[in-house]
Amino acid sequence: MIYISQIHLKNYRRFHDETIHFRPHAILIGENNAGKTSLLELLDFLLNPTRRGLFIADTNLSHGMDIEVVPLEATLTLSPWPSSKFESSERQMLDPHVDICDSGEERVLLKLVHQFDADQGTTRSSFRYIKGDGGDDGAFSLATRRDIPFFTIAAMRDSSRELSERRGTWARLMSMLEVDQSKQNEVRVLGEEIGNKVLETVLGDKTFEEAKRVLADVIGTVSWSDEQGELAFSATPADYRNLLRSLEILVKNPGDTEAISILSQGDGTQSMAAAALLLAYVGALGHYDPKVAVEEPESHLHPHAVRSFVKYLLSLKHQTIISTHSTFVTDVSDPEEIVLLKRRGARSIANSIPAGHLTEAEKLQLSRYIQGATSEFFFAKAVILVEGSSEVAALPIFAEALGVELDRLGISVIPVYGHNFRPFCRLFHQDALDIKHMILCDNDQAAIAAAKLLKESCVYDGSTDATALEANRTTLEALGLCFLPHGNFEDYLLNEGYAAKYVEAIDQFHGPNRLASYVAHRAKGEPTYSTEPIERHIRDFVAREGGKPELAHFVARAIVVSASDGWEVPEYFKKVMMQASSLAKAEYALMATDGNTEETS
Repeated sequence: MIYISQIHLKNYRRFHDETIHFRPHAILIGENNAGKTSLLELLDFLLNPTRRGLFIADTNLSHGMDIEVVPLEATLTLSPWPSSKFESSERQMLDPHVDICDSGEERVLLKLVHQFDADQGTTRSSFRYIKGDGGDDGAFSLATRRDIPFFTIAAMRDSSRELSERRGTWARLMSMLEVDQSKQNEVRVLGEEIGNKVLETVLGDKTFEEAKRVLADVIGTVSWSDEQGELAFSATPADYRNLLRSLEILVKNPGDTEAISILSQGDGTQSMAAAALLLAYVGALGHYDPKVAVEEPESHLHPHAVRSFVKYLLSLKHQTIISTHSTFVTDVSDPEEIVLLKRRGARSIANSIPAGHLTEAEKLQLSRYIQGATSEFFFAKAVILVEGSSEVAALPIFAEALGVELDRLGISVIPVYGHNFRPFCRLFHQDALDIKHMILCDNDQAAIAAAKLLKESCVYDGSTDATALEANRTTLEALGLCFLPHGNFEDYLLNEGYAAKYVEAIDQFHGPNRLASYVAHRAKGEPTYSTEPIERHIRDFVAREGGKPELAHFVARAIVVSASDGWEVPEYFKKVMMQASSLAKAEYALMATDGNTEETS
């Protein structure tokens, strides 16, 4: 497989000077107007074999720039996969343009330059091979486009156009078919049989014969002499291609009594059909190694169909690039395939995970987590990493009471179910996807483990023992590590005086007087147990009977139910939500700037 491993853009629309890295399969995400469609349009423009020229409009130059001063440039890197060397057939096809990079891997470089020609007084475009040192290596030919073509299935899939118009995919697919003369004669004879039969059925035998006689008499009077000609009715046009273009796709779904035109099916079926036709079109062209981009495969489809369609696309044995706004797509993707585009004022930047950045164990843990939970964090402006489900249940309630709209701000609360924050922190690191994040954890080994991560990242140089962490709490919180003042989630709330709320929650979730029954039962074997503080009773009961997230939800709701101004939200959770809000707002602020301001995460 030959795949586009990299594209470097200069002064193209929102991309001022940006390098985008792709894996053989890539998932392109980012907010609206971040440049996803612009990127795919350029690749389609440069490599789609159905295009016959190279006409770059000056309007593609980055906003505010003058084409007479700066050129528009795009440099593509084609690489072999899965090895670092092209196969012999690929090398033969690409010779003499194969270049060797410093690491010894083979590649082919292509460069588009659109610039002003002062001598001609107009702009000109060129698309040529280059060497690693930038030297010219010859023109890129249309023949090579056919060898490594790129096709895009656009987000706005006009099913009616694709399926019924002469410019559509179905018509183009049918036009490509070549049929030998004997089969064309078979089609002609079959067309006459069908035409005659249709008219006989509609008009009746007698009327049909009379109509044919009258028509033959009229034509014979003008065109025939003594010789009698022949008259027949054909259901096929003289050019069989016109028949193929006019064929209608009928679909009989399970439970239907008859097949129905694809154009009468639902939007989802039509959208899938339009996409499938382009894939069929690509296959029928017989290209050696086609590359396909699909915009928003989730359009008009229910979740299961989206996941099934995406899995199919990712199973193809050639490069596939998918742009999406849906977690149903990223849920079934490899985290290393994600390309995250972000707006920075009038420009866009691209983030992806470098090769070797994640260990195999980290990749496995992230993939298992995503498949079992969610990939929502790929789309977040800020992420709060927590240990378990209690925080996930309570934090949104506290945020609502504080007027912090998590969804509006793009804040995700992600449980790691333990204290192995490392894979997520590596994923969100500024050298990878660069997603702003913070950690909220218990005041125990989890805090120590998180502090060690900061130390390894060289952003914290203090000790990681429990005493030092408490002494450096302010510094650690500023670095994004928040750990509760007392033990775990339940310990903190109980120490803050919310034992009565927990008793109410236990009565609601486990049943009336369950806690009292538990204490009485324990006291039979431990006479002094009944005199222990209520907080211990609650901790022991919850540890034995479970239901932590449900109790956390109930307690959080009970705490804020009468606190419309949010002042009854426990102080530390208030601090955490305000910090998360600041992180998200900082990301939005960067979206409104050129991105040159100092970033924190």
